[in-house]
Amino acid sequence: MYLRVKSAFNESALYRPQLGVSEYNPNLSLWKKVSWILYQENKIITGREIIKGLYDLEPELKMLTNEKKEKIKDNVFAVLSKYAKSGDLIRDKKPGAAEYKYGFKNWYNQKKEIKNEYLA
Repeated sequence: MYLRVKSAFNESALYRPQLGVSEYNPNLSLWKKVSWILYQENKIITGREIIKGLYDLEPELKMLTNEKKEKIKDNVFAVLSKYAKSGDLIRDKKPGAAEYKYGFKNWYNQKKEIKNEYLA
């Protein structure tokens, strides 16, 4: 069973399971899968970490051809970019960091600084 959760800053609905990983549903849209992984991690993480989470939850994806794996990666980054632009996600890159990290808008304070409980 899935629980609807609303962001403090945005009225778009996200899905968060009430129980553990066994509640993951591979039929969710890619955005809902990304949201689910972020909520499970409960901290800002990189796109690469989100992709790893997706492969951990759907091991059959590891059996795909490299071309299909590349398409999945491209699609995940496209979703991250789209929702960062729309404001549903914050894309954050600290000086000296190699990659952006992503988190929900309500994980940040009014000064756009990550709240301590969501630090990676």
